[in-house]
Amino acid sequence: MIRPAGVTALAAFFAASTLISFTAALALLVPDTALDGIWSLNPDAHDALRDAGRLGIGLLMGASAGCALAAAGLWQRRAWGRRLGIGVLVLTMLGAFGNVFFRGDGRSLVGLPIAGVLTAYLMSARARRGEPEPP
Repeated sequence: MIRPAGVTALAAFFAASTLISFTAALALLVPDTALDGIWSLNPDAHDALRDAGRLGIGLLMGASAGCALAAAGLWQRRAWGRRLGIGVLVLTMLGAFGNVFFRGDGRSLVGLPIAGVLTAYLMSARARRGEPEPP
């Protein structure tokens, strides 16, 4: 069965997210290198994750692993990959809510409708189309 274009795009999105979060984790692990340029996009996140120490690095590595597995599962048209992708997006929305309410970062509101639409798509019958039936 042909993979829906939306699922293909989300697999690519999660693959890119894997690389970005892994690079950010490496930039925290090995500071004062060319990798630090990634933090120009969000210096507040850099400060917060740096202050969190090993926990911040662990969070980024966990995000990277989750995104990598979701990308692979979506690419292979597995139900677990779709469910993991939904989970990653829900955690992303919870983190954005936390940033808004606990840190007062209104910029985090931008990602909420995007993550919501992507989650709704992954929950749709269209995204499930072509997944193998469970035994």
